[in-house]
Amino acid sequence: MVLNGAAVGVAHYRDAGARRIDDVGVLVPQREAKRALAVFRASGWSVPGRMGLRDGLRRRQAIPLVEPDGGQVDLHRRVLPESSHDDDFWSGAVPATVGRASTRVPGPTEQLLHTCAFGVRAGPEALTWIADAAVTLRDASEAPGHRSRPRSSSMRNQLYTTPRRARR
Repeated sequence: MVLNGAAVGVAHYRDAGARRIDDVGVLVPQREAKRALAVFRASGWSVPGRMGLRDGLRRRQAIPLVEPDGGQVDLHRRVLPESSHDDDFWSGAVPATVGRASTRVPGPTEQLLHTCAFGVRAGPEALTWIADAAVTLRDASEAPGHRSRPRSSSMRNQLYTTPRRARR
């Protein structure tokens, strides 16, 4: 599943040029994280700096990867640091096309949670999350079967605890 700006850009911005897409995340099921990392490595991707690949993936929810040509992607094994599982994100995912690849992106409710959680952590220097939240809300309110409340207690817990944890 594609996350971050790439997901918001293809799913919610009506004009492809309205949002710069330089933050790409790829979410894989936790049990597939090592295999996904091996695929990236076999294709020439590496972790910048001094972080060890296996150690970083085991301890963090996501690790940054770069390719020799300068491309960047974050490989996520969890959507949020607080996530113990991401079942709501997977079950709420919707089909999307990124470039020529068919994939999935978070549904509007899940995207809004992910966007706001990022915004709380990013602080005032990263304000694109506000516009991302606005276009996600617009699309969520127009979507058939719109849900105004998170589907499960797990997602509600993430929604309510993320701001408190980010302030620490």
